[in-house]
Amino acid sequence: MSLYRRFVTYLFQYENAVKGRNCGFAKVGMSQEQTRMQIQLNGLADGDYPVYLCAPKEDFIEGVPVGILPVCQEKGNVLLSVRQEVFAGTPCRMDAMTGIYIPVRENVFAASQWTDEKMAWEHFRIPGKEDPERHEEEKTEELQMQASRTDPASQPVSYGDAWEQQWQQFLAAHPSFFPYDEEKTILAVKIDLRDLRILPGEYRSLGSNRFLLHGYFSYQHILLGQEDGEKKRWFLGVPGVFQNQEQLLAGLFGFPEFRTKHRTKQKTGEFGYWIRYMDL
Repeated sequence: MSLYRRFVTYLFQYENAVKGRNCGFAKVGMSQEQTRMQIQLNGLADGDYPVYLCAPKEDFIEGVPVGILPVCQEKGNVLLSVRQEVFAGTPCRMDAMTGIYIPVRENVFAASQWTDEKMAWEHFRIPGKEDPERHEEEKTEELQMQASRTDPASQPVSYGDAWEQQWQQFLAAHPSFFPYDEEKTILAVKIDLRDLRILPGEYRSLGSNRFLLHGYFSYQHILLGQEDGEKKRWFLGVPGVFQNQEQLLAGLFGFPEFRTKHRTKQKTGEFGYWIRYMDL
């Protein structure tokens, strides 16, 4: 029989990793297989905020995304049910979680912990969001290695070639399909949130994009596609239903275009994808 713990943990607002006022609480029921959390938060601007469970590592704290906290009239309230499957593909375990982390804006977040150990919040890592300089170094090294495998005398692989190689890996790992009925030159695969961490360049940081997280937790996938025209283009698609207010939010978060599977003049209420093309 697995052990079950039930407790209340208080959330505090932090700025630049300095603890500030109490801003809410969470009622937590935790076992090895499932965690249920009733989170209440006050004093935040209206919007949707990603919620992470904390997984401490040797020299940093990793955030495992588990849901979205909607805030209306500066009050947030959500019930989240998290199963062990959320941690598949990560080195984390449900019973190893020690706290909650909710990013608010740059250098400001709400957090809670239920252990006595010191939490190095300044070293908190959101999946896919790492040091940009390190990304550039890794990208350069990877491209040089790829070039040397094919032809030691060849020029370094271009950024576009890196996208093509990554795309072929996604096609080998995921079933592909045509997302739009009239467009047979557009191919796509459904990917997981964790897959963003292996995208080329700055797009790895989209794992912390609030609009993308909201779509992912609502539909449990993100679209990665290739448009094969005069020039190949790759894009990410966030699943959702077209509404005027949603269109405004999508544009603010970098997904300005909406496309439905079936061509229609009236998009309101139709399911489709909010699109963001990748700059090569």
